[in-house]
Amino acid sequence: MTKTITTTYYTFEELQALGNDQATEKAKEYIQEQLTDNLVYYYFEEFKDSVKAFGEIFNCNLTDWSYAPYDRNYIMLGIESYGDLTNEEKNDAIAEYNNLDKDNCSLTGVYTDFYIFDAVKAIAGKKLTFNDATKVLKDACNMALYEFDEDEVSSLDDMERITDYADANDLYFDKDGNI
Repeated sequence: MTKTITTTYYTFEELQALGNDQATEKAKEYIQEQLTDNLVYYYFEEFKDSVKAFGEIFNCNLTDWSYAPYDRNYIMLGIESYGDLTNEEKNDAIAEYNNLDKDNCSLTGVYTDFYIFDAVKAIAGKKLTFNDATKVLKDACNMALYEFDEDEVSSLDDMERITDYADANDLYFDKDGNI
């Protein structure tokens, strides 16, 4: 004997309108996981590219990192090689950095460059100097990562972004919040 079962599926907005907070929260968590896997980690790759480009100016390589939203994160440049440069080479690197167009994404062409520029400016002011360079290389990338993470976490909690992502990706949920 054949049995037909009908299930109704809802958009995220429709699910919210049903008033079942538990189902809405479950769906929201699913969408946040999708955002993290599909966008946030992609943006972090762009952030790493900005750090690499910044480091290359100073003869430094990206050596280690750990990133996950809502977690303790770090990113490290191997600054020992900067110390191996002559003072003339250091001054050339500083001049190259100072000559970058910081109103445009002049490290990689991607918005994540601004996190680096803002961190350097917070530490060294408008113009990087010889005396500030080592401190900047030690601290700027983690300061930039902190700001990047704050922005990404904030966007993961933004209901408009969550709703837009669900709509753009045709996500539908049952009355219990299951996909």
